Amino acid sequence: VFNEDQNGQPIQIVKRSVEIEFDYIKVNETEFSSRIDELKNAEVQKGFNLEVGTLLRLNIIHDGAQRYFVLWSSHHIILDGWSMAILFSKFKEKYHSLLTGKIISDKELLNYGDYVRQTLLLNNDIAIAYWKKRLEDYENVIQLPGYIINTDKPYFYKEEIIELSEELSTALQD
Repeated sequence: VFNEDQNGQPIQIVKRSVEIEFDYIKVNETEFSSRIDELKNAEVQKGFNLEVGTLLRLNIIHDGAQRYFVLWSSHHIILDGWSMAILFSKFKEKYHSLLTGKIISDKELLNYGDYVRQTLLLNNDIAIAYWKKRLEDYENVIQLPGYIINTDKPYFYKEEIIELSEELSTALQD
């Protein structure tokens, strides 16, 4: 979550554990599409509270037969475009491995704590020299605004539809 210190400076608070908001909604086939639209609209209206709330939500709508709709909502501050592409690539890889029966190891994944420890071992002088060289042709410095939350702007979302077979859905539940 994000808040302010005693001097009004923005700070990030990394919690040891956070429960992800998850909702499994089972509907009949006739209301499947309308419930998807309702859920998407509700997610847009809900937005995110950086000071207290979970910044990731997962909703699954099941029509009781073979169709599932997964709505993943996350704030860009915890999952940028680059990371999202990696996440979905890994998800698709895992999905296809389940379809083909090929097992993929999760050992290559790096958790956030390991990432932080790894970055602390890096040589800051090398990183600073790299960025100075990279930015040397830029003349202007952009002053980033302070900690401002603008609730007047609408929240935008992106969709990616992935269909899972009934067998794979069962395998994922096990």
